[in-house]
Amino acid sequence: MDRICEYAIVRFVPEAFRGEQINIGMVVFDGPKLDVRLFVQPSLLTALGVDASSLNWMPSYLREQDDPELPVASRWERLRKFPGFVLSDRGWLVAESDEQYELRIDRIRADYIDRPKPKRAVKRSTSLVKELRGVFREYNIMGKSAGDVDKHKVVSN
Repeated sequence: MDRICEYAIVRFVPEAFRGEQINIGMVVFDGPKLDVRLFVQPSLLTALGVDASSLNWMPSYLREQDDPELPVASRWERLRKFPGFVLSDRGWLVAESDEQYELRIDRIRADYIDRPKPKRAVKRSTSLVKELRGVFREYNIMGKSAGDVDKHKVVSN
């Protein structure tokens, strides 16, 4: 049977007056259980002047503040009131098994929490470079490898 859970992204707010926020984890309301996951990226926190180990207390604190007897909306409202952190709006996930649950958590982490890897810039040649290559090929002075330089040919890059 499908397991439907609600979740919220945990955002760390080091200085509210600056408006800086960083997604550092998530809470999943899995029935009466509260699954708290932190995915702290130390380099980002260091840039904000915060030691990543100073957040280790947070998961146990959230679990202590949670009341599984309340409906999810009330639990979420209660958890979003502690200072220095903000909970996003609630989302939901569906999983048929524990393995699928973990896959959904990993996907949410990749989409909303992990810092995207920078894309390599593609070096594009200009039309001038293309024209010069064409002229050099026409006069048979364009080389193909670095060894062609010894043969007095032009080699790109």
